[in-house]
Amino acid sequence: MFNHKPDDYVCPFCHVLIVPNDHYENLYDLPSHYGHAIHDLAREVAIGMRHTYGCDGTSVRQHNEPAGNQDFWLSTLPEPVFRERRHWHYHMHVFPRYTGDNLYFTYPDQDFRPAEQRAVFADKLREHFESTSPN
Repeated sequence: MFNHKPDDYVCPFCHVLIVPNDHYENLYDLPSHYGHAIHDLAREVAIGMRHTYGCDGTSVRQHNEPAGNQDFWLSTLPEPVFRERRHWHYHMHVFPRYTGDNLYFTYPDQDFRPAEQRAVFADKLREHFESTSPN
């Protein structure tokens, strides 16, 4: 774990990254038991932030692949190799949140989609799980 502050995020305490010691590129590669342990640790960190910082809430984020804004890579390779290839590494963010902190820059009322539009995507995902279930 270490503290990191994203651009334009108004928070005096920054946030915490939880990074496994073993290398996993992203969520797709992460073994379930590590995922459970990381989630448990994220919960402990969030509770600690709420108690210690008196924040209004917390947020937990995790990104996968460039299109998902995954932006953390291992820099343990020699410099010329590192510049040529980024080596993505799984990590999870835990943010203390304060009213008006501008972390996400979203407009819920403007970005909200009606249930009938969301249902199409829910149905597609449901079909995927039904076709891949072990039963």
